[in-house]
Amino acid sequence: MRASNSSLGSLFQMVGAHKGKMALACIFSLLTQLLGIAPFIILYFLIDRLAAGGAEAASPGMVWPFIGAAVVCLVFKYVFSGLSSTLSHASAYDILYDLRIAIAERLPRLPLGFFNQTASGQIKKVMLEDVEQMEIFIGHNLPDLVGSFLYLLLSMGVLFCVDWRLAILSICLLPIGIVAQALTVSRNKDMRGKYFTANENANAAMVQYIQGMPIIKAFTRTESSFKAYADSVSECAYYEAEMCKRWSTPMTIFTMCINANMLLILPVGALMYLNGSITLSVLLLFLLMGLGLGATLHQLMTLGSFLEHQVEGRKRIDYLLSYPTLPETTQPLKPADSSVGLKDVSFAYAEQEVLRNVSVNLNPGQFLALVGPSGAGKSTLARLIPRFWDVKSGSISLGGADIRNMTMDDLMDHVSFVFQDIFLFNDTIEANLRIGKADATKEEIEAAAKMAQCHDFIMSLEGGYAHVVGEKGSVISGGEKQRICIARALLKNSPVLVLDEATAFIDPENEAKIQKALNALVRDKTLIVVAHRLSTITSADEIMVLDGGAVVARGTHEHLLETNPLYQKMWAAHMSSKDWNLTATEALA
Repeated sequence: MRASNSSLGSLFQMVGAHKGKMALACIFSLLTQLLGIAPFIILYFLIDRLAAGGAEAASPGMVWPFIGAAVVCLVFKYVFSGLSSTLSHASAYDILYDLRIAIAERLPRLPLGFFNQTASGQIKKVMLEDVEQMEIFIGHNLPDLVGSFLYLLLSMGVLFCVDWRLAILSICLLPIGIVAQALTVSRNKDMRGKYFTANENANAAMVQYIQGMPIIKAFTRTESSFKAYADSVSECAYYEAEMCKRWSTPMTIFTMCINANMLLILPVGALMYLNGSITLSVLLLFLLMGLGLGATLHQLMTLGSFLEHQVEGRKRIDYLLSYPTLPETTQPLKPADSSVGLKDVSFAYAEQEVLRNVSVNLNPGQFLALVGPSGAGKSTLARLIPRFWDVKSGSISLGGADIRNMTMDDLMDHVSFVFQDIFLFNDTIEANLRIGKADATKEEIEAAAKMAQCHDFIMSLEGGYAHVVGEKGSVISGGEKQRICIARALLKNSPVLVLDEATAFIDPENEAKIQKALNALVRDKTLIVVAHRLSTITSADEIMVLDGGAVVARGTHEHLLETNPLYQKMWAAHMSSKDWNLTATEALA
């Protein structure tokens, strides 16, 4: 999946309506850092007082107030830290919810072409891992970033106020480390992008490997299939290792620079103390806060590396949310009836033309069958009718209204579609059927199931319509799944019904029943069928033969059998497949 050009600013834009809570979280984070510095300052004044007053000054009455103040500061430090974390996490979880809902609402509006070019594993990574990175940014990194940066400024302010010479010494090596880091970041942008792309590909390969396991085992392709998955993981590991190599030297330089201040402060500070240039309290303050500076700078660097991952994740979220949807008109039209018209329709995937100048007109209640060899464009043509893509040229109309001038809701209400690829949710059969009509009565559900010839087998299952089918309907046969999908479309009761190879898995025993069901549908629906089994469409009002993306013949079944060689060949192949039988002798011959 390509990334958009989002930057660090887009991460802050996510806060949106939660600005108040996040501002308060950052204020509490600032107070946490202030209270973290306070004990050092209190210790500085305590030692100064003790040094000035001698042994007589070291009375409990003088020492305990300083200790008490330090303890109070530490207690409130953790109180404010907890408040900051609570507010930031509350905002983070709300934003995560909003992001996931936004993505879920966006996906159905995207053209089908997006899903053809984007693996499900890549989308999964965006919805789970990349969105989860936003929680880490908002719940942890943002308040930590603000707090650490302010702690650094406040610490430097205190140190410069106490002794500007040692303060300069504390940070004199820092510019070298920052330059090393900055150069590395600028030179590794491409490598980071390649790493995140490889990570997405590994996710996609993993999903495919798991989903394809039945096929892999059936054809004993475990080794080669695992190699494809392993190769994608190896590619991801290569880029990760390459990034580590490129970062190791500048990381070492940066770490040395931020921690080497002790090597300067300790000898120089000790010499200044012995010379009387500074007091013991000043030396101890710089030694303690100097260590804190190194730890804070290291934390900022770590946050910076997290931010790189989060910016890349945000880019992919933005790409998904900004991917162009099919344009919708501001003056929508509604279809007058269930007629369907295609006028000079051409379509291409990228630059590859798959349909050329296809025209057809269907009156309400007519039955059109689309046939042709594999790759002829049948399924593509069928999927253009519910506007899964926009045509390259020409137009498609429903009830006299161009589908580009209809709202998507009106269009989807007008057309039902049964896919060649079967999908049932991991839920009850009734719940799967109710996707067609959420408020359907029990009688309506059973009527649709009977029409699709699946009521009897549903009632034979334990629980009947309450029977739970597994993921993708794995506990029932392919033909049974397909009939449930047909029943779902019938329950929707749209005036136009499109079946894309929907009878491919119907067994011969039920083929006659499905034929009767399709004949009954024509009475009140306009039916368009992409035919796999030609015997199911012999009663079609018109059969359109496609080859190479163009219409090469059209007519009734009888007319095409007499006049079209391609249809004759397809019919002969279909009939011979019905009579085909494999004996053990033939198999061994």
